[in-house]
Amino acid sequence: MKDNYRLNQYLSSIFYLVLFLLVIGLSTLYYLSQKNITDNFKNRIYKNSLHIREQFRLLVDKIQYDFRQKEQENIEKLNFAVDYINKNEDFSIDKLQKLLNENVTLGKYEIFIINKKYTIEKTSFKADLGLDFSKFKVVKELFDSIFEKKIDIDISAPKVDSSTMSLKRYLVKLSTDGNKIIQIAFALDSFALIKQKHKSLKYLADEIDLSFATKNTLQHIDLYNQKLKKKTMEDSWKETLVFLNQLSNTFPEHKKEIKKLVSINVNEKSLVFNEELTKILKNKDNLLVKVDNSEKYSIVYSITNGLFNKNDETKLIVKTKFNNEYFKEEINKTLYTSILVFVVLFLILFFVYRFILSNVTTKLLNIIQEINNNQISNEKDIIVQEIKTLQDDYNQLHNKLNNEVQKNQLLLSQNKQFISDMVHQIRTPLSVIMANTNLIELTQKDKNTKEFIDSINSSINMLTNSYEDLSFIVANDNIKYTPKMLSISELLKSRCRFFSSIANSRKRDIIDKIESNINFFINEIELERMIDNNISNCIKYSKPNTLIEISLTKNKDSIKLEFISRGDEIKD
Repeated sequence: MKDNYRLNQYLSSIFYLVLFLLVIGLSTLYYLSQKNITDNFKNRIYKNSLHIREQFRLLVDKIQYDFRQKEQENIEKLNFAVDYINKNEDFSIDKLQKLLNENVTLGKYEIFIINKKYTIEKTSFKADLGLDFSKFKVVKELFDSIFEKKIDIDISAPKVDSSTMSLKRYLVKLSTDGNKIIQIAFALDSFALIKQKHKSLKYLADEIDLSFATKNTLQHIDLYNQKLKKKTMEDSWKETLVFLNQLSNTFPEHKKEIKKLVSINVNEKSLVFNEELTKILKNKDNLLVKVDNSEKYSIVYSITNGLFNKNDETKLIVKTKFNNEYFKEEINKTLYTSILVFVVLFLILFFVYRFILSNVTTKLLNIIQEINNNQISNEKDIIVQEIKTLQDDYNQLHNKLNNEVQKNQLLLSQNKQFISDMVHQIRTPLSVIMANTNLIELTQKDKNTKEFIDSINSSINMLTNSYEDLSFIVANDNIKYTPKMLSISELLKSRCRFFSSIANSRKRDIIDKIESNINFFINEIELERMIDNNISNCIKYSKPNTLIEISLTKNKDSIKLEFISRGDEIKD
């Protein structure tokens, strides 16, 4: 059964090897497919986010271009407001605004009066009345520079007004008496343009959030909020901190940089926010991409870097969100497909394995077992033609072989019977010859007669040896030879005497060197046949007129029996 086990084990090893390769192959295929889907999804949202960002960049650049086109006019309007206030102590803020907006076809001007406590005490834009700038060091430093006449005019980058969502550029200058700051705002109604652009691009992403990064804070654009309200600089900074924390959680690799920004106390330290934010979004194309199929959305942050942008100018932050459901569905489809392919291939492999096992391996093993048992193969339901041919050929050979074996057994039986009969027939005349020879030897003293008798004895011994050989052959299969302790020395001397006359007749002499009292546990007949065969070969193959030496020695635990003759080498 050892061979059977090896064959089954070999087949099982192939099955498990193919199964292992199948698992490895499908796992690799699934991994590559998943990676390809992820890369394609990431490339798509990257491309869409870049396109959205660039479309808004073009729009913002156009708006900033309009602001720059009006810059000289803005300065003239500011100087007009300063002169007007200087000449009219009890001026009307509303009348001044009306004068500022005369003959203005693009945009709108607003007027603000800021006292030395950094608070707006008069304004045509009532929502900003009483606004306190003292809590932001960077603004205080600017106003201090104006009061101290270190700066003549300061022109800000466009900023979002939280109550109208319009973009405004602020210009400030010290009043003639030096007691207050005159500030005008040039406002462009860009909200409608931004909203329209947002609507045209929203098919590219599930969510598009826009914010303006100014020198001081982040200003979120509420595109669809119907209840807009004025936000203080403190409110804007709080929203900025929320944005930074969200950015830190989404992109942990930038946590250290963002934490540094969040920890800044804007009441005590100046901060150029848009410049610092640009340093964080410094990746290729100024985009940060987060794809995680464990989350509901993938997120992309990007910042504009338009033609007119400088580090201290307003920049647009675009946050795009993409639903991961489609992405997850594609991953799941790939997983389910891989599992289905594995199950199908496994079933095919299993059925092929079972087919080979039952119709090839088992059939072959059964036939081999019948061959080992020397039986006719009676295996049924063989569907593999080659195995069927093997079975038929074996059965034919088995029948032929059995017929030949039976014939040979019959011939062997007849041969043994013939030898047995011949042995019995030779025994009687041989005994008579030996008896008469012994009688003649006792009664005749003539030398010539003795030589003749020795020749007869030699021939009788040769016949006796042949007779004993035949008797051994006949009895070998029928007699159990039981070993016993016997004297090898005595038996060897006896056989040497027996073969002396035969050797003399062949002109050979036997010389024995036999130590006495050497005993061994062995069957007497088998030992005698072994000794006789060796002595016979020595007589047969030695040269005439040579000596045949036979020695028996004992050395501690070993017995050494030697037969030495001189003649040509006996070849196989």
